[in-house]
Amino acid sequence: MSKPVPPVSLRRMKEMLNVHFYHEWDMIFKLLERQRNLTFTKPQIYVYDPISKRVVWDSPIMCELLIHFRNLNEFFYGKVNKKNANVRHYVGWNKRKHNKKSKINVWNKRIHKFLAHLSYSRSRGWKHWPILPLFYPHYKMLTLRFIKRVNKDKYYISSQMENLKQRLINESGVFST
Repeated sequence: MSKPVPPVSLRRMKEMLNVHFYHEWDMIFKLLERQRNLTFTKPQIYVYDPISKRVVWDSPIMCELLIHFRNLNEFFYGKVNKKNANVRHYVGWNKRKHNKKSKINVWNKRIHKFLAHLSYSRSRGWKHWPILPLFYPHYKMLTLRFIKRVNKDKYYISSQMENLKQRLINESGVFST
């Protein structure tokens, strides 16, 4: 396992965790809550499952969730560079050990195509999105492992990271939709 290589000042790295990394999860919580509270009676765009014959996701919420999960993916699995925050800037991190990567890679390719609205390769029609059975629990597990490891360095301990840890630990399983 390689040692972390800070690309910017420690102050900036701490800010990245406390503001931007925390924001990704805060938005995921808010979007899942908004999805759970929808009544699906307003004329909006919904993702419809023709097999179960029910509305599954509010499309704008789903797109926003996919963006935030894609950002977490980039943090945990992206290439290390000086432009973007990466888990390996903070802790020694073996991607293979924390990995459902092959499955996650397939889904991330689909996310990129889906979010590129003007792409010829964009998926059309109903496609199942495993937001709750795969994305949410996978990134929750990675985030809890990361917080446990990064908290060993007293410099990065903060109320935001502790709050995020408690929210992830205390939430009652996967949100239902």
